[in-house]
Amino acid sequence: MNEIKNYKLKDFVIQDEQTIIDYVNLLQYVEPIPTTKEVFHLKLKHVDFIKEALTDNNDLMLIKIIALVQGITEIKVFEMPITLFFGLLNSVKEQIKIIAKAEQNTLASDIPNMKWESVNGSERMNKFGIYNVLDNLADGDILKYESILNLSYADVFTKLRMNKVKEDLTNEMNKIKTNV
Repeated sequence: MNEIKNYKLKDFVIQDEQTIIDYVNLLQYVEPIPTTKEVFHLKLKHVDFIKEALTDNNDLMLIKIIALVQGITEIKVFEMPITLFFGLLNSVKEQIKIIAKAEQNTLASDIPNMKWESVNGSERMNKFGIYNVLDNLADGDILKYESILNLSYADVFTKLRMNKVKEDLTNEMNKIKTNV
């Protein structure tokens, strides 16, 4: 490849397979470009969609992601230059990594539950994905799931963090009661 042409996305997707592969290999290193909407402030259902779509290897889902974070139609995404598209996509990927790290560092319990782990509780429940969060926040009431999915991810994250701190405090107070 002698020269990179900054195709519009609609023109890029109709190029020959080898050109697309060569470009994608280069464009994955494009500097992230800030998105109009930060992923952290999208609705919970949108953040979940983005997490899933980034692992699916479905190019049409990537178009939907960029439309979502930019607040534009998918048709307008196809009109974007590929360097802009990949810069935005790289930003979304970076934002999702930050969210995943925050979830792992902030929401994961510091106190292991040996009984739970002895029956592989975490592994067995992981297959339900976001439904674990929904069920927790809805106190088991499935009728509340939709309203929770429409909450801001930032609000849900804050509530889950608050629940974890309360749980940690309760555990610490119980240890103090046991030692007295």
